[in-house]
Amino acid sequence: LDTTNVLNQMGLSWWFQFGINDPRGPQNGVAQIAFANGRVPAATLQLQATLHPGSYWIIGNEPNVGDGSVKTGAQYATELQYYNQNIKAADSTAKLVGPNVLNWINTCSSCSGFQTGQSFVDDLRTAWASQYGGEPPIDVWALHAYSEDYNSLFANHSLTDPVPLEKDITGMSQYLSGIPAQASKQI
Repeated sequence: LDTTNVLNQMGLSWWFQFGINDPRGPQNGVAQIAFANGRVPAATLQLQATLHPGSYWIIGNEPNVGDGSVKTGAQYATELQYYNQNIKAADSTAKLVGPNVLNWINTCSSCSGFQTGQSFVDDLRTAWASQYGGEPPIDVWALHAYSEDYNSLFANHSLTDPVPLEKDITGMSQYLSGIPAQASKQI
């Protein structure tokens, strides 16, 4: 995909591409770990972390709606521990970004089986505390905020209504602010 024209029009120097397991971009790179592709081998993670110190590692993509084999907070905790151990062993300055949930309060109104982002994070935190103790080692909390009313997607301009998105972002921010170990972390 040639994004040169789009980047020029927006005044940007690079574009994040989903599914790349080695960090790319200016200065500190960004890597995306998609669970649907299976685990990235430890040797690959450690090599890339060594070659790209201080990079951001996006762990998973919308696991609250099913990202490959990871569908629960407990499964995410297990994968997060694997990536935390392997990446941070090679680069203690690496930043883990997660869990990249789809929305926070709102979810798809016409879809079945979608867990809200908040309940997914609750489950993740409970599983992490039970399995490893303390809080998950997430350096930057991530949220994908979209209008998710597919029944009236185009009828009421739900894609351009910022109110539900603002509620999701504010909700996540307020939630994290109430957790001392997470309160100062970026979203």
